[in-house]
Formats: sequence, structure tokens, C-alpha cells
Amino acid sequence: MKLVPTRLLATDLCFVTLFSILSIPGTIALRYWLMALLLGLLLSQPPLRNALGRLLRDTPVPRLLGLLSAWLLIQLLFTPYLLEVLRELKSQWLMAMIAFVLGAGVALLRPSARSVFNLVFAALALTLVVLHADYLWQIARHREWPDLIGTTYPRFSNDTYLTSRIMTSKVQVAFFAILAFTITLAELLARALRYRRTLGAPTVAVAAVWLLSISANLLAGARNGLLGETLTLLAASVLVLIFARHIALAWRLLLALVMVGTIAGGATMLDQQDPRWDRAVESVHYGMQPERYTAWTNQNEIPYPKLADGSNIEVSAFERTAFIFAGLQFSLEHPLGIGYTRQAFMHLVGERYGGRPRHAHSGFVEYLVATGWPGLLLWYAMLLATIVAACRWLNRHFDAIGLIGVLLPLGFGGRMITENITRDHMLLLFMLSLGLVYACLKAHDPDTAPHPHHPPR
Repeated sequence: MKLVPTRLLATDLCFVTLFSILSIPGTIALRYWLMALLLGLLLSQPPLRNALGRLLRDTPVPRLLGLLSAWLLIQLLFTPYLLEVLRELKSQWLMAMIAFVLGAGVALLRPSARSVFNLVFAALALTLVVLHADYLWQIARHREWPDLIGTTYPRFSNDTYLTSRIMTSKVQVAFFAILAFTITLAELLARALRYRRTLGAPTVAVAAVWLLSISANLLAGARNGLLGETLTLLAASVLVLIFARHIALAWRLLLALVMVGTIAGGATMLDQQDPRWDRAVESVHYGMQPERYTAWTNQNEIPYPKLADGSNIEVSAFERTAFIFAGLQFSLEHPLGIGYTRQAFMHLVGERYGGRPRHAHSGFVEYLVATGWPGLLLWYAMLLATIVAACRWLNRHFDAIGLIGVLLPLGFGGRMITENITRDHMLLLFMLSLGLVYACLKAHDPDTAPHPHHPPR
């Protein structure tokens, strides 16, 4: 598709800037302006507008998103929080759908998947460099390396903490870092197995960004982020074994064993050096009884239970487990949900327990309580449809696009069980990335790629 060079440059700049600043606080107004400008630039092109319309109308993932959107509107008929849900639909769900359309539009605009992911790589590299510059500046000011193991945040000797001033929490750092880890890992695997390259950057640059994605989690003290990267590596090893059929099975097994060995070694090191793991299992057992141990309902007001040896409970493991089991109990009482709102879980906790309830720290629980079982099943069906499309791609040709198409929704769907990542800028960033990857899978197949004037498969 031909596009005026200045308009193409403006579109690329808008996309890279939006992708880079989505995780940065205080940029909401800029975020919305960029989304509006990018949407206008994309929809002003009739061929692209037609191709985008066909993608949204004729392929499974947009259809499932449409069904889920319809269900969220149906909930307006019985939600007890009508005005609140209407506000949330506008500020959360509508913006997420627009982000998906923007990602798909940018992918359809570019002539190849390679040109699309070069933009993504530039945004990832830029943000990670700025993030690390902030961390290193703080370390240089303290003139010492912080203690990275065994504390909630890395801690200096004067009891101050190393925290990001670019992103507001380690959950946000971990979310962005795992996204960068997934994309660069997929590219490095494709290159290591001598398959087609997707990124134009040299291997040393891709490897550097991959290492930065790991160190970002270390510097943030994001234990769950490191776990997410570990599970991504494990999933990638399975994909190599299944789909990299042009490589001899012995070499695939060797690579998988190296990856699994790396995972096992890292897990062993963390288990030995981080004392929180020792208390996690027993803490989870307490969390599975949310009605009996209710400290999770009112932080700092109800004492936490003690472990059998009298030591303090591992609060994170206890609370996250309690949130999940309480959410499952609420879902039995409200199987159709109580309406799409970020406050859904808090409403039900407040009604039953009083106190000062908090969000569930689990996107799975939040969606289950808010959208009910129909909404949650439609959401996971959408993720599964993306994975199926990516597996079909990998079955034809193994490369980074197919790997990302599996690892991105698989990782998000798994991580939302223990992290509340289905809201705000994290939801926008995921939907933007998902739209981009899905459109590449449907329109940029190098074997049968149609011109944007023709319908995608």
C-alpha cells in the first residue's frame, strides 16, 4: 500500500511514541491525543480502512471481541452499578478496543511483518534504556549496589529502596519487561535455528535488549516478573520441539534441554537466595481458606496468621491465593458477574466483610467477578483463537511472528491469574500488541500474503 512519505513518518512516530509512553504515569492526556491522531491517520486511507474492516469483520479474534463487548452491554440490564459500569466501559473497554484496532491498522499499513516489528523493537529498546538510566542514576548517587534478593524492593544500606521513577510500580516494569523478553527471545530463537529473521537489528542489539528485559525485573525486585520470563522460556522450548521441524530432532532436544537447564538453574538460585520462597507453600495453604483467615480483607487492621514455626507469613503468596479463592466463591454467587468495573471485587468484599477492601491483584478474578463466567470464557476464547492462528503460522514456517503469536496471549492469559494486568495502560499495551501481531498473522504470511486490497484469511 502506497502512502505519502510524510504521512507514513507521522504514523510511525505516533505509534512508537504511544508504545513507549503507555507505561509512563502522567501521560494520559498525551496518550489519548496520540491514539486519536493515529486513528485519524489510519482511517484516512480508504484502502487501509477497507482492509481493516475486512479483518475486523471476517476473522475469529475480532468477532470474539465483538461478542464479549455485546455481553458487557447486556450486563447493563442487571448490574447494580449502572453509572459506574458505563464510565468503565468508556474509559477501559472502549479504549482497549481502539488500541486493538490501532495495532491492527499499523500492521496492515506496513508492507511486511519485519517493518512492523522494527517499530516495536525501537520502542522497546528506547523505553528499557531510559528505565535503566534511571536505575543506574539512583545507584550512582548511593554509590553502592542494592540488595536485590529477599526484599520487596531492592534496598540500599541506608534502608532506602531502589524504585523506578519512570513506571509507578514493579508490576508495570515487569509487564513491559516480559513483553520485551517475549519479542526478543522469539527473534533470538529463530536466528539460532537459522530461520527467517523478523527484526532488522543486529543480533548483538537484540541480545542486549533481551538482557535488559531480564535486568529490569531484577532491578525492580519483580519476583513474579522473573517467574513470568521463566515460564515464557519454558513455553518457547516446547514450541521449538513441536514446530522447528527443519532442524534435526537431536538438535531441538539439545536446545530444549539447555533452555530447561537454564530455567532449573535460575529457579534453584532464586529458591536458595530468596527466603520468601521457603514460606510461600504454607502461606498458600492459609490463603486457600479466605473465610477463616480474613487478614486479606482489611490490610493492617486484621493480624496475619503465623506459620507453624511461629514465623511471619509470606504476605504476597497468602493474599494472592486468598483473592483467587474468594473470587471463585463470589463467582458461584454471581455467575453472570456484577458489571464491567475495576471495583467489582472490592464491592463484593466490602459488602461481605466491610473494612477497606482492595482490588484482587488478579486479572482473572477481576474479570470473573465483573464479567461473570460468560465474559471470562469469551476472553479466554479470544486468546485461544490467537494462539491457534499462530500455531497454523508456525506449522507453515517457524519464525518470530508465530512464536510471539503464541507466547504473547499465552503469557498474558496465564499471568493475569496472579497479577492484575487486565486494566489501565497494561490492558491498552497488550491490546495494541495483540492487534498488531494478529494482523501480521492474517495479512503478512510470506507464502500467501494478500495485498491489503484483498481480504485477509
